[in-house]
Amino acid sequence: MTLSSQKKLNVHPCAGDCIAYLQQGLDAISELDDVQYTTTLPPVFVSGVGAHVRHVLDHFHCFLSGLESGRIDYDLRERDPHIERERSVAIDAIKATMDQLLEIQAQPIEPALLIKMDSGCAGEQWAESSLTRELQFLVSHTIHHYALMAAILAHAGFEVTRGFGISPSTLRHQAQ
Repeated sequence: MTLSSQKKLNVHPCAGDCIAYLQQGLDAISELDDVQYTTTLPPVFVSGVGAHVRHVLDHFHCFLSGLESGRIDYDLRERDPHIERERSVAIDAIKATMDQLLEIQAQPIEPALLIKMDSGCAGEQWAESSLTRELQFLVSHTIHHYALMAAILAHAGFEVTRGFGISPSTLRHQAQ
C-alpha cells in the first residue's frame, strides 16, 4: 500500500466529499477553453465561470488556512484575479487544494472551531462549529456555485455533465 493510498483511507469522509466535488469542477473546466472560462453574459450573468471557481477556492483557502489555529475567517478571501482569469492557474490551485484536503484525517473527537463570516450582522461575529460541519458547508457552497456555472455555460451553449451543480439529495430524489 502506498503512502498516498494510506492517506486516502484515513481522510475525513467529508474531506473526501470536498475532493470529489473539486475533481468534478476540475473535470468541467478542463473541458472549457480560456474564452469559455472567462466569458460573462450580461445582463444575466455578470460573472464568468472563472469568478465562481475563484470564489469557491477562496473559501477552501480560508478554511485550510484557519484550520490549525481553529479560527476560520471566511471574510479573509484572497480574491486572486489570476485564478479568475487564467484557467491553468485555477487548475493548479484546485489540484493543490485537493492535496491539502487529503491531509485532513478523520478524528474520533473533533475540536471546536470558531468561524467568522459576514452575514450582515453588526460588528464582528464569531460562531462555534466543527470540522465536519465546515466541510459540509464547503460541499454545499461548492455545489451552489457549480449550479451557477452550469447555468452560465448552458446559456453559452455548453453542456456540463449530468449532476454537475446538483446536490446529492436532489440526485437521489430524482433517481427514485
